[in-house]
Parts: sequence; C-alpha cells; structure tokens
Amino acid sequence: MSSKPWEKNGEAWAWWLALANFEQRPAFPGEMILGRIEKILHLLGDPHLGPKVIHITGTKGKGSTAAMVESILRHCGKRTGLFTSPHLAEVTERFQIGGIPVSHEDLGRAVWEVQCALESLPDLIVQYGLPTFFEVATIAAFLLFAKAQTEWIILEVGLGGRLDSTNICQPVACLITTIGLDHTKILGETLEQIASEKAGIIKSGVPVVSGVTHEPARSVIRLAAKTAGAKLWELDNHFQVSGDDVAWWEKGSPLGRAMIHTPVFRYEALPCPLIGAHQRSNLACAVAVLAILEPPIGLDESALRIGLSHTKWPGRLEILARQPLVIVDGAHNPDSARSLAQELAPLARKNKPVMVVACSADKDIFGLLEPLAPMAKCLVLTRYTKSSRSATTEQLSRALPPGTHARVFEEPDPVKAKGLAIQLAGPDGVVVITGSLFLVGELRGS
Repeated sequence: MSSKPWEKNGEAWAWWLALANFEQRPAFPGEMILGRIEKILHLLGDPHLGPKVIHITGTKGKGSTAAMVESILRHCGKRTGLFTSPHLAEVTERFQIGGIPVSHEDLGRAVWEVQCALESLPDLIVQYGLPTFFEVATIAAFLLFAKAQTEWIILEVGLGGRLDSTNICQPVACLITTIGLDHTKILGETLEQIASEKAGIIKSGVPVVSGVTHEPARSVIRLAAKTAGAKLWELDNHFQVSGDDVAWWEKGSPLGRAMIHTPVFRYEALPCPLIGAHQRSNLACAVAVLAILEPPIGLDESALRIGLSHTKWPGRLEILARQPLVIVDGAHNPDSARSLAQELAPLARKNKPVMVVACSADKDIFGLLEPLAPMAKCLVLTRYTKSSRSATTEQLSRALPPGTHARVFEEPDPVKAKGLAIQLAGPDGVVVITGSLFLVGELRGS
C-alpha cells in the first residue's frame, strides 16, 4: 500500500470500487449477510450504536423524504448525518454531515479502515466472502458519522429492507414511503413479496410511519407492525395531507404549500420545496416520522418551516434551463414514470416535450416508456456511459409501446442526445431528460 491509500484514486478506493456488484445475487447463502457487517462494525467500535437513527425505505420517494427529515432536524439545531444512494455525480454525495458531503479524503480513510478491519479477519472472509460495495459504504457511513459526533442519522435503505446492510441499525423510528414493482429479481415478483421485504426494517416496539396507501401492500405493513408491537401511523388514516398544485414550470412560480394533520400536530401552509404532487405525501411522511417520536423532540414550527424551505434534492423534477425549458428527473421504474407523466401532463398539453431517455437493461423498459411516450413530441433514445448496465438504444426502441406517434431518434452518446433534443425543441420548447439517475447525473452539468 502507498503511505496514504485513502487518497482519491488510492488503493483503498480501488479495492472498494472493485466490490461493485450492481445488484447481482450474492454468491453466499443468506444473501446480504448482516452478521458479517455486525462483526466488522464491532471490530471498529460499534459506531452504529451511538446516534439516534431514522431508517427509511420505499420503492420511490425515500431519498426525497430523507432529505426533508435531515433538513428539518438540522434547522432545529441537531447535528445530522445523511446516508443516501445512489449519487448523481460524486460518490461523496451519499455521505452528508450537517448537509454537506464529506471530503474524498475522509471517505477514503473510512473505506481504508473497513479494508484494514477485514484484513484482520481472514476467517470472516472465508466464511462469508467479501462484502459488497454498498455494505462497505454503509459501514463507512457509520464511521464517518461517529467521528463527526452526529446526534441523528437519517439512513436510507439501499435495496429492499429486510436484508439490506442498513438494517443493522437500531432506529428510533422507521418510515416506509411507497411500495411498487421494482428490483423484482431480488425482492419478489408481487407487491406482497416486496412489501414484506421492505417491512423487514420494522423493529420491536419502534414506531413506524407508512406512506403506503394501496392494498395489498398496506395490509402487509400493518401486519408486520402489529406483530412487532410497533406503533403505526398510516397516511390517509392516522395523518393526512392536502395542498394545491402549482404551475412549477413557470418562471417565478412560488413553492407549493401543504396542510398536514397528524395525531399530535396540525400544520397549515407548510412550504413544499420539491416539485410534484407526490412530494406532498413525502413531506407528510417526513413530518409524521418526527411527530411520532417518543419522547417528543420538541419540534419548533419555525425551524420546521425553514428546514423544509431549504431542502435540496437534485435530479428530481429539477429545472436546469429556461430557453428551452430543460427538466431532469430520475424516474427509473413504472411507478415513478407514471408520477412524472402526471406532473408533465398540464405542461405537455400546451407544449409537448422532447424526451431524452436511457435506462438500465434490467428494468421494466416498456413499463417505464408506456406513460411517457404518448405525451412526447420526439423521443431521443440514448445510453448512460458510467455503467455497463445501460440498455442499448435498440432495446429501448423495441420496447416502445404500440402506436407511439412521437418521432424517434437513436443517439448512443448522451451529450449528443441532449444537444439533439435542445435543437429539436427550439428555444420555446421543452426537453425532459429521464429514465435513469445515471443519465441525469451525466447530463446535469453538460
């Protein structure tokens, strides 16, 4: 090893990046083995046991909700750690302390400490195999947050819940945003199976907030909470949200507002900082999970409002430019594509967008394209380049829904695809870049 293996592009970074498995089925029995993580964390001083943890899972909306929870707590004067995935441009985005991503050097040092711990436990590797990229990231996050002496950790599940590496935590509250069909090869082919995996984060006696409003997933969450003896608040049952839609695409459009009623608090006209009607539900879940805490944290309403208004979560219905109007959104499954289509519908009735689309080959490509293709003037099919998982333009073309009337272009280079879309739209048009956070991450700064 070099004298500083944790420096960017050093040996520790190379070791970590080589562990990336892109959601392949783990080779060892027991799938994502929490016992392995527990042993490594114990050797490192159990950094996961200090702060208060809010554990968040869901098919969509978990990152947005986590960002809102973190911002509220930070503006209430708490020292926070936020762990999310994936990232858009830099891996350090996944690890935030006080709302600021950690440095490459600090992250590299944490990864190096995990690597050193593993090297001291050769029998563990023989028994369980090497950890995955995400497992190392989870352990590194706990190390970083412990060293920063965070009071609160907002911890987003990477995949599923029950066997996710973040499920090693001992939370003070759990939150499940939504349930939909995604990652079906690992989590199951039905909503019941997926709900069961996500309900696996529920712990005995730990309060739970659920944004799941549809059956059969709702009943699965309810039963899991009852079995665990966990207090449960459900959206549209124990707490409610309402609000008015705004023309968010218009320059100078104000923030949306939300009215939220929980069993203990009632808030009127809270700022909804993130675009989209679905974000009101995420906001309600964020507020509810702080309201359900026992003992209460003494949530200051003015700090709550400031925290919400300062929440940032890029790459989700984000406006990058005005002439033409360029919008990016990381919708990458049928549920999120339907939400995007719903938000775009009023705009598309006046100005049909040119859509730039790429997605992972293992996704439901038809399901993703089905709600979006009918509203497009043109479709520019492309690829993202930072991973081998991207579907080809030919695969995207074959998956277009029957009767697609939009003009279709295939441009494998994503930067050229964006340029073509801007040309096709003209200065008064609309460009929407979607289908994958990988694509959004590549094109936000191009």
